[in-house]
This record gives sequence, C-alpha cells and structure tokens, in this order.
Amino acid sequence: MNRTISLSIFPFMFIVVGYMLVASKFLQLYILNVSQSISDGKTLVSNRGVFEHNFFSPGNSKNHYLGIWYENIPTDRVLWVANRANSINDSSDYLTFNSRGNPELRQHDTVVWYTNITIYHSGAQNPDGTS
Repeated sequence: MNRTISLSIFPFMFIVVGYMLVASKFLQLYILNVSQSISDGKTLVSNRGVFEHNFFSPGNSKNHYLGIWYENIPTDRVLWVANRANSINDSSDYLTFNSRGNPELRQHDTVVWYTNITIYHSGAQNPDGTS
C-alpha cells in the first residue's frame, strides 16, 4: 500500500517541481524595481533573448493572461501562465510588487494572482531600458 501512495504522489511532485523551475527562471531573468509595474502591451525579453514575458489573449478570446514563452520560436508556445484559472477580461491588467516585494497581477486595484516568493536583488533595471 505504501508503494501505491508514493506512486500517486509522483505526478503531483512532478508538477510542483516543474512550476518551481519555470517560476525561478522568470524571477532570475527579469529585474524590476519594486516601484515599477508592467502593463498590457509591454514586452520584456530576458537578457540573453531566450524568454519573453507579456500579456496575451489566445486566439479570438477577449481574456487576458500573463505568460512566459520562448522569444525566438515563431509559434507562441506558452511555457507558463500566471493567471490560468482567473483570466482578465480587459486590458487593465498589470504586474506589480506588493509591500513585501512579492509579485502580484492586478486588474484595476484587485489582485488576480500573486505569489509569496520574495525577490531579493542588489540592483534594479528599468524594463524599457531608460533611466
């Protein structure tokens, strides 16, 4: 019986580890000041140009999602979606940081998605490259 339980936990652990790996890539690739936000229509590309981070609407949908995908692949193959279970129905969405430094996806002033992974960094870089 213990063997059955441990095998049934494997898929769950695989999903959790996969999520953590993708989330850690996201956190390592984008350096933002806590006072900054990223809104719909702005695209961030990782330092090496491998990953892209943006808001998107799949197909003809009016729902907006925050996602990460490979930047140089012609088809939009989404690697990770923040608000998969809670779409936003207009372009008022933006990613910001709360007072503890945790990322939050908001629609107007309502939190749609958040994580309690605190981001520590020694410097900040403006997402559009300006000072």
